[in-house]
Amino acid sequence: MARNPFDEDVSGLVQGLQAAQVTHTVRTVTLQPGDLGLTFDCGSRAVVNVTVGSQCEKAGVMAGWRLHEINGLPFSRELLSKHLTGQQPYKVSFIPAALRSSELSLIGTAAGWEGDTEACGICKTYFTFSLRRHHCRLCGRCVCQDCSPSKLRLEGYGEELQRACTPCVEAAGRGATLAGMVSACAKRVAIMADPGAEARQAPADLSQAVDLLQDGVVALEDHHQTLKARLASSEGREAQKAAEAAALATQVEELKAQAAQSEEERRSITARLVALTGILGSAPSSSLPSSPFEEEVATAEESTAASGSFSAADTEVTLETAMGACEAAAPPLLESLQCLQQRLADKEREVLETPKAGAEVIDANLWEENTKECSVCEKPIGKRVLNRRHHCRLCGKCVCAGCSPSTLLLNEGQAPQRACTPCVLRAFKDCDTGGSETRSPVAARAL
Repeated sequence: MARNPFDEDVSGLVQGLQAAQVTHTVRTVTLQPGDLGLTFDCGSRAVVNVTVGSQCEKAGVMAGWRLHEINGLPFSRELLSKHLTGQQPYKVSFIPAALRSSELSLIGTAAGWEGDTEACGICKTYFTFSLRRHHCRLCGRCVCQDCSPSKLRLEGYGEELQRACTPCVEAAGRGATLAGMVSACAKRVAIMADPGAEARQAPADLSQAVDLLQDGVVALEDHHQTLKARLASSEGREAQKAAEAAALATQVEELKAQAAQSEEERRSITARLVALTGILGSAPSSSLPSSPFEEEVATAEESTAASGSFSAADTEVTLETAMGACEAAAPPLLESLQCLQQRLADKEREVLETPKAGAEVIDANLWEENTKECSVCEKPIGKRVLNRRHHCRLCGKCVCAGCSPSTLLLNEGQAPQRACTPCVLRAFKDCDTGGSETRSPVAARAL
């Protein structure tokens, strides 16, 4: 079994922890609102320039250091903006830029030497003349004797044993186990990030293990982002396929509806053709040819005689059969139509050649000359008495407007002509009591 490089004694780990604390010091500066005294890069939190004479310069903060904490909380731009615009002083912690993450985790927020306090930083017991205060050489906290019974030989202090608090010693005691777990985890992460790294040896120390973990996590995060992008793309394609399937389903439903509508139209056309064929079959024409469809129609009529109705739904007649029957009956119908058109043309020619009854001219002997009085009411007529003179187009007498209010259409294509009241009454009386034999030619024209 390979030896774990971290299976060493506790004192060696404690010495490494103490050396990290001595080499890298956390600088904590108390600042006033609106006063930072330096410029820094927002992405890396690294200090770019320190203002001469500022509190940061006096505390030993230099360019290249990083912003670590604000009032014990992890640094963020929002938190810094809040304290810069506030009204209370705040504390900002800085760490060297060269400080590795493994060393930072070992140092913690308690790095630095704590001043003398009135009570123990662990058990909170007040110091007395008999209960003396001590300082842990690892974390720098002010503790009592009961909370710091351990003494270790540390580098930089010679052969003299140095006091360490119980929490630091317990943390150092767990360091070997935790370091082995971190080493194994770092190797597994490295293999996950790069399968070709299986032959890589275990990290030699904790810093190398943490660095290996960081590199593996970065690679795994990139792989995770790639998988997320592929998953999103797959989901997008799946949604597109689902939309296409829904569109196809909608088209199928529309086609089904169109097919049903076409079937309904076909049935309607078949019914109309069947009815038309029945009408053709009942037409009094000896020239219409017989067809096999007439027998089917006759059978349908016999089956529906009780209801007195006939439709395409009552027979088994197909659309093709009905169309064939209509096509067979079409030539005789066209021949009959041509005969009717010829007869109509002959009749129109005969009418045009016959003189119109309305074209007769009233006998000159019947046309009365202009008179000064109306022939009916004997009232004065003429322009001088403001009563216009008219002539009846039936009897030819000279009448006034009051005795000739009627207008009759005597000839087609001409305007209605004026007729006196006696002629109109006589003409319509002859129409009611007599016949065409007793009417006068003028009355006949009036009608």
